[in-house]
Amino acid sequence: MSHNSPRNTFLPSFMLRLVLVSAQVLGALGVSAVGIVQPTVLEPLLGAPGAALADANPGGTTATQITGTVFQDYNSNGVMNTTGTTPNFAIDTGVSGVTVSAYVSATTPGAAAATATTSATGAYILTGLTSGVQYRIEFTNLPSGYFPAYHGTSASTTIASSGSSVQFVAAGTSNVSFGINHPADYVDANPLLASSRYFQKLTTYDTLLSWNYNNRGLVSAGGYVAPTAEATLAQIGTTWGLAYRRTTKELFSAAFVRRHGSIPDVVASNGSTSSASDSVADVGVIYRVMQDGNTGNNTNPIWANLDGATDTAGNTIDVGTLGTDSARGINTTGPSNDASAFNAMGKQGLGDLDISDDESNLWVINLNQRKLHAIAIQPNGAAGVIRSFDVPTTQCNGTGASSDARPFAIKYYRSSVYIGVVCSGENTQSLATMRAYVFKLPDDGVSTTFTQVLTFSLG
Repeated sequence: MSHNSPRNTFLPSFMLRLVLVSAQVLGALGVSAVGIVQPTVLEPLLGAPGAALADANPGGTTATQITGTVFQDYNSNGVMNTTGTTPNFAIDTGVSGVTVSAYVSATTPGAAAATATTSATGAYILTGLTSGVQYRIEFTNLPSGYFPAYHGTSASTTIASSGSSVQFVAAGTSNVSFGINHPADYVDANPLLASSRYFQKLTTYDTLLSWNYNNRGLVSAGGYVAPTAEATLAQIGTTWGLAYRRTTKELFSAAFVRRHGSIPDVVASNGSTSSASDSVADVGVIYRVMQDGNTGNNTNPIWANLDGATDTAGNTIDVGTLGTDSARGINTTGPSNDASAFNAMGKQGLGDLDISDDESNLWVINLNQRKLHAIAIQPNGAAGVIRSFDVPTTQCNGTGASSDARPFAIKYYRSSVYIGVVCSGENTQSLATMRAYVFKLPDDGVSTTFTQVLTFSLG
């Protein structure tokens, strides 16, 4: 890379980007050459939710039965869609293994009058009930990471519509159904994407941009729609990891050590953002900005500073130290050397960033200590307690190989965190020792040990 080409970027061998794609994902999202592209808020396509529909006079359901379906409602419209047409391309499927129990409504608590487990098609039949008696139907044992879908109304008695996880119906009722979904499995037809952009000089250049997926074309061509600026370089500096909180429309970004990449110094050694700076770059900061297209609203974008913070085990977090832009000689528009960042890239600061599906934790890689941190998101949106997990580093082979294990990538998927680690070969100086690994950590509040799920050679 040319030293006087601040907008160019590259991916060195130690940076493994991890992208997990569900087979049911209906939107194809890409990765740009200058940053991470993230999907945005999940929005139902087919209108507002309605009341759940149960059929009192069904065909095929006897007076002593209650029947229905548990289905994966990809677009959360409350109806089991069996064909995909514009603008709704979701084709919903049944969910097996869900427990459905019937209790006599007047008996609380009490033993279940009947219990069934949904089949491969999601269907169930509760039998042996008393005709005309009112029952409380409960759906339990849902797949991990799934949430109730919207209630909905089907125009047909043969198409399942979603009620709640507890419903009250009389024996002889059909279509007592329940829709569930996993928000990450669906995006609308034209989602909003976001990406970082890099510059050398700490100025008002727009460095965090958003745009719609369908936007196309060159600046010089007709119909070009310019990306929307969400933050400037002066506000958040150089970042890589991005995460989006759908419920509040907030973009989180993690400081990233990159050669010739400008990093602010606005946090003092005591953690204050209102007192004097401490003459070092803030390489441990996570920023938060509203996704509203107005950079003027980013008056205090710093959400958390991990450097020097204490985790739940009482350990001090250390993300490394890097000089300011001025000390690195990059606070100009001309050529720069930035020798101090040359060896710090991938070893200091923060790596990738992701958010849990329930938006309760933000996960980030500490490159310096080679740890995974989970930062709690409090009800008021502020950063809470920090948990730390040691990343596996003993899998690399060769002399000095333990120092070659470099974590970077994160993907939160179905109640587990996946991280990418590479054996860089920096110390072994051998292509044969260069490998990539993917590890999994269940997000269950108990697990602390990673499980290897994938490895392959980089040599």
